[in-house]
Amino acid sequence: MLKQKLILSYGTKLFLQFFQIAVTIVVARIAGASVLGTIAFATSYVSLFLIFFDLGQGVAHIKLISEGKDADTCNGIYFRIQFVLSLVFLIVVIGFLLIQKYILKYHFETPQHEIVIWITIITVMMGIWQSTYRTTFNAYTEQAKADVPDFLKQIIYNVLRLLVVVLGYKAIAIALSNLIATILIMPVIFYLFKGNKIGSFNRSLFKEYVIISLPVFVTNIVEYLMNYSDKVFLQYWYNSAEVGFYAAGFSIGGFILLFGNSIGILFLPTFSKHISEKKFESVNNIVNKYERFCFIFLFPLALFSAIYADVIVKIILGNQYLSSIPILGIINLNAFMITYFIVYGNIISANGSFKTNAKYYLIKLAIFMGFSIFLSAPFLLNLKGIGFAIALSISNLIVGILFVSHIKNKIALIKVIPNKALVFYALFFSITALLIYNIIGGVLFKIVFGIMFFVSYWGLLFVLRLVSVEDFKMLMDLINIKKMKQYIKGEIFRYE
Repeated sequence: MLKQKLILSYGTKLFLQFFQIAVTIVVARIAGASVLGTIAFATSYVSLFLIFFDLGQGVAHIKLISEGKDADTCNGIYFRIQFVLSLVFLIVVIGFLLIQKYILKYHFETPQHEIVIWITIITVMMGIWQSTYRTTFNAYTEQAKADVPDFLKQIIYNVLRLLVVVLGYKAIAIALSNLIATILIMPVIFYLFKGNKIGSFNRSLFKEYVIISLPVFVTNIVEYLMNYSDKVFLQYWYNSAEVGFYAAGFSIGGFILLFGNSIGILFLPTFSKHISEKKFESVNNIVNKYERFCFIFLFPLALFSAIYADVIVKIILGNQYLSSIPILGIINLNAFMITYFIVYGNIISANGSFKTNAKYYLIKLAIFMGFSIFLSAPFLLNLKGIGFAIALSISNLIVGILFVSHIKNKIALIKVIPNKALVFYALFFSITALLIYNIIGGVLFKIVFGIMFFVSYWGLLFVLRLVSVEDFKMLMDLINIKKMKQYIKGEIFRYE
């Protein structure tokens, strides 16, 4: 059922992404970039303080349960850790906000910014507890239980978000919509968790959590800083409108990254189990199929949306968001890199090399921060959001290469980049398509380009015999509705 778990995770997120894009179009056009920027800044501002909460205990929880440790005892330790660290997060974020306001005398761009931040603190605090249950479901590889609450929450939030914007309300009402959706979904999570137990505290097992968590904590710090610091810096260096242009590029360009997030959650326990049992051939089989799926189906979507970014932004968001065009193009390719390389990062973690992962992530952070300041800061190149997008891409490419090199040199039984001809074809096609699009241009050509792009990409794959009918059968097997229905029914109603 691994295929069904994967496609359920990505399928639900993909549906939500398109639904969210549709809502974002309305919000962006009616409310404007400043409102988008205010919400994005508040979310990033509060989320940065999650580095004091997420010490890597979630990864430890998934790894220990997947390796066969007693689930009830693991739950007992994990839930206690979550409770203590959630209080730490709350104290730190509120303390910093009060110091900033009353001691440093800092004033946000508008009074609404501060109100939205307070609402977001409550929302994130509740989200922490929802993530506790979600991580436990992921540890059991119960993907339906992990995805259904998030699916419902996002539907409720986006419906409310659309409603309040159409009625003329702005950032505060949108933030409240997220809080209401978060509250409404809690009973669903409690229902899905029934049948599971939270055991007593075990000191020796707690030490294992600490040992695994500490190096993961370093990678988490890097991820939080890279995911949220860009919006915060843009707000402090410029204004909410610039944050809005940047966030808009992410909002309509994140569908590829969703697949990467689904892979990261699902493959870590799977790889951990196979590697602990010395089933390296099973790992190789998954990597081979995953790489083929990435370059046959995901890459052309990412490349097309990157090249066609000018048309996409003008149609979806309008001319007021022209600043988002290069950001969308860069972010889509960056998202594909993350999605492609994440499988190798998971293998390193599953092999227990958390310190190695931590070292690579620190390198990634140093590269990102260095390029971000150089490219985006108003006192240097002043590229604003474009600079941050470029910095993200450079840092993710370098760390991906480090992942592959490490596995090739240290875990020789696992084959890296098993489809090299397919990878080289994708790179060659990218350069060719980009040159043709920029050289020819013109309205008529851009209309034809959308069709010819995919016909050419997949047609040449068949001509060069780099793809077969079996690859498309694999895609059809992934979206087998009958199997998906059986999986969801069996998992959700297991304890009925």
